[in-house]
Amino acid sequence: MKAAIYGAGAGRWRIVYDAPPGPDGRRRQKSVTVRGTKKDARRKRTEILHQLQTGSYVDPARTTVREYLERWLEDHVAVNCGAKTHLEYARVIRNHVIPHIGGTRLPEVKPMQLVGCAS
Repeated sequence: MKAAIYGAGAGRWRIVYDAPPGPDGRRRQKSVTVRGTKKDARRKRTEILHQLQTGSYVDPARTTVREYLERWLEDHVAVNCGAKTHLEYARVIRNHVIPHIGGTRLPEVKPMQLVGCAS
């Protein structure tokens, strides 16, 4: 996996990295802008590379709330929580969150949409 850091103005750094290939198998490059020091940008680059290497990378521009939460239940909750906690989280997500905002892409989620999921 490759990732490079470029200066993007005063206190801004652009990280350009190779994302997982698209459905057609072609190379995809993504970029993220980090505000702060170059050290902050290096930390973010390390985080992105770790996610890519471990398979936990999620492309927020394409991922829906439903896809993200189902993956979270499988990859995180099932491993780090007890069986009852997993069942309760899954129940809340499937009965309350997914019906309201499950089809919404992650970057499009607004705070007011989350208020309606709690009821």
